[in-house]
Amino acid sequence: MTKRKTTNASAAALTYAEALAIPSASRIPRFQLEASTGQRAFSAMAKLFRVIEKSLPSGETIFPLLMRAGIKKGTVSNASIAASVFDLVEAGTMTEAEFDALSFNDCWQTKRVLSSKSRKQLTPVEAVAMIRKNPDFAEEFATLFEHGLTAKEFMAKETKTSTAASKPPQQKADPSKNKPDHPTSGQLIQMLEQIELAMASLPADDQGVVGAKLVEMASAFVDSGKSVASERRKMAA
Repeated sequence: MTKRKTTNASAAALTYAEALAIPSASRIPRFQLEASTGQRAFSAMAKLFRVIEKSLPSGETIFPLLMRAGIKKGTVSNASIAASVFDLVEAGTMTEAEFDALSFNDCWQTKRVLSSKSRKQLTPVEAVAMIRKNPDFAEEFATLFEHGLTAKEFMAKETKTSTAASKPPQQKADPSKNKPDHPTSGQLIQMLEQIELAMASLPADDQGVVGAKLVEMASAFVDSGKSVASERRKMAA
């Protein structure tokens, strides 16, 4: 098995002991320097990736070529992602200075939102417009990719969902509680007395018809173990 070649670092990495020795006032400026150095290296690798790729003979691919040179697969993959966003510069949609200001996460989120796998796919022009307009564009791209919504729309939806979930469930009305109460026996007696008075004003033939119906109802009442007469006595007592 052929041992992979390794590349020499352009500068030795800062040791922890050296970091401790840096005066307090100089630590943040040094951090800024290291960050800008890393950013420049990231941007440079993306551009070199495209330049090397374009110069390859037919049939040769860049991934195995760079890995044979001792470059880690993850580094090559990251450079590939950044290079796909640098294509916006070559297309004239983004300036090179704008690209140089992007972090790896910025490039990754931009690549994702431009892909067909995004729940809300943006065009290159739309993506660059959002990069220029919104400092938090990477967060916007992430929610567009995953949910098809902007970060603001997604937060509003989540708030609405959590509010609805916190409300106690509404109890269904009990239809039986809306039913009118049945009249009491005393009320029925009073109704019968009113019927009796009304019957007195009816012709004799009609009185017979109504009377027969009342007798029928009274018989049914007696069969249930009660009688109108007993109820009259109770009311009179």
